[in-house]
Amino acid sequence: MTQGAGTVETEEFLGKIRGYFDSTLPVVLKACGPTYQAGLYKGEDAANPAAANNLFLASRAGVRPGMRILDAGCGAGGPAVDIAKAYDGVTVRGVTISPAQAEEARKLVRREGLEGRVDLRAGDYHSLPYESGSFNIALFLECTSYSPDLARVFAEAYRVLAPGGTIYVKEVFLKEGPLGEDERKEIEEFDRMFVLYRTYPRSEGAKLLERTGFRDVRSSSLDDVMTTDFFIKAMFEFDRRGVPSLTEFGKLHFREFKCLPTTYGELRATKPG
Repeated sequence: MTQGAGTVETEEFLGKIRGYFDSTLPVVLKACGPTYQAGLYKGEDAANPAAANNLFLASRAGVRPGMRILDAGCGAGGPAVDIAKAYDGVTVRGVTISPAQAEEARKLVRREGLEGRVDLRAGDYHSLPYESGSFNIALFLECTSYSPDLARVFAEAYRVLAPGGTIYVKEVFLKEGPLGEDERKEIEEFDRMFVLYRTYPRSEGAKLLERTGFRDVRSSSLDDVMTTDFFIKAMFEFDRRGVPSLTEFGKLHFREFKCLPTTYGELRATKPG
């Protein structure tokens, strides 16, 4: 889907996404906390795998102390807060399409005492409320597939990045190449499950970044370092006899996929400076 941001069709599309995130937030927070990503880093921090994941991704993006970070699609604030706590002097600004997520994110920021460094609000990453050249890094963590106009999203990231700045995308991508009939059916069900999701190949994202004007576009698989174990674990609960049943989160997300053609990956590119 490539309608321009601001059209009636796009506003209706984004309204459905907003409603989905607003309505499912209590279930997601109970299951996942403030970091809502299907794939988490296979790190050694069993006590806080979400934080380990967020800091791993920050390192992949090139975050350093003192940088100005955009978290586009910031959700309930987990990544932004983890990054601000770990890197001295970093400031993070972020938007989420969901007002309910934004309110939870602000609560988290207040609890962590980060009001002066982290500002997360309801907004649209197709039309960012920031001045041109405001950021050193723009992060998109499992959120770009909710866009009906990815070209507009990347153009906005380009605009708000300073010269020499980096865009970093971590996503659940569609596998490259033609799909079999069973794979096609499963990816259609996967996209429906997440409400108007559009899983796309990593190569498509890389080409679009180049057309936007980014340089040094790098595309890598993350399959060897990502796991869905935590996501799947949150879908089940067990009674006293050890019999499993679906949690409310599981009712939203569990499907018995046999050949789902998805892969974890990253895109990283630089705005010329």
